[in-house]
Amino acid sequence: MSRFLLSEFIYERYSDRLDRAVSDASVRRGLDIQFEFIPEDGSRLDTDILPEIIGGYFSTDIRENDLGRPFFGAVTRSENLEWLHVAHAGTDDPVFQSLFERGVKISNSSGSAAEPIALTAFAAILALDRGLPQFAKAQREKEWVPRTPAETPRDLRGQTMLIYGLGAIGEKIAKFATAVGMRVVGIKRSYPGASAAGVIHKWAPPEHFLDLLPSCDWLVVTAPLTTETHGLVSDEVMSQLPRGAFVVNVARGAMLDEAALLTHLRSGQIGGAYLDVTQEEPLPSSSDLWHAPNLILTPHDSSPSSGNAERADEYFLSDFDRWARGLPLEREVTDR
Repeated sequence: MSRFLLSEFIYERYSDRLDRAVSDASVRRGLDIQFEFIPEDGSRLDTDILPEIIGGYFSTDIRENDLGRPFFGAVTRSENLEWLHVAHAGTDDPVFQSLFERGVKISNSSGSAAEPIALTAFAAILALDRGLPQFAKAQREKEWVPRTPAETPRDLRGQTMLIYGLGAIGEKIAKFATAVGMRVVGIKRSYPGASAAGVIHKWAPPEHFLDLLPSCDWLVVTAPLTTETHGLVSDEVMSQLPRGAFVVNVARGAMLDEAALLTHLRSGQIGGAYLDVTQEEPLPSSSDLWHAPNLILTPHDSSPSSGNAERADEYFLSDFDRWARGLPLEREVTDR
């Protein structure tokens, strides 16, 4: 017998589809699969069960119910694990790296929160472009401070946005930017597919990143954290942007040099920034980022939306059906 680890909530919600896929696994792969539920009280699974676990789904409800530790404690000790699906996008945690090294296939629900993240990022872009942080400061201080003629903002229409990472999030942001008349340049390893048609004006591979910086007004980072993207937005990168350019990071804190960003915000080289992620989370109260000029901060919270969990589950169910039939996974993670 083989076992698949998931929550009882997920099984009850999708039992018909899961059971049908298990029947396919029996016919097509000769697998006798039984579902194993992660204990809701956080207790450990019986060690006798662990060698039988060949797959698992780390769903949103497991994370929200603080059952991540027992779940990953089980899968990391399951010596015959062959596949793990996670409901979120990021797989840069060391626990995933250890599974990759064991040859475990990992897939994710990247894109399930793409629209809310993109909406949050673009709300920050609009706020920075229209000077809302300054008006918010004036409101707190009960000051009526209209803009002077010299402070009149540029039209957003016609400005250039450089998006590093044209995945689901990057494409959504590109659509919003194109809708208001911005010119969008996308950085991606391979030429973007049909989904990016009409939303980007130019594509370039990562090796041309530095060449594009002097002509972009907005640098938006949405790529996953990998060995190649660690420290991506460096002091050198921010120095090569036009004076007054803006930086947006909704990817990972380790991809941006925070000390350099502070220096450039204070000097005006960077006109403003939005960070949903920081190198240390929670951000310490002693961090200078709290007081940086024209910086919008959110606590790694750009993604929540009521439909995310169901979208994540649909991605899992699609790949569960393929896995049960012995077909290649559609959402397997290849960037590490």
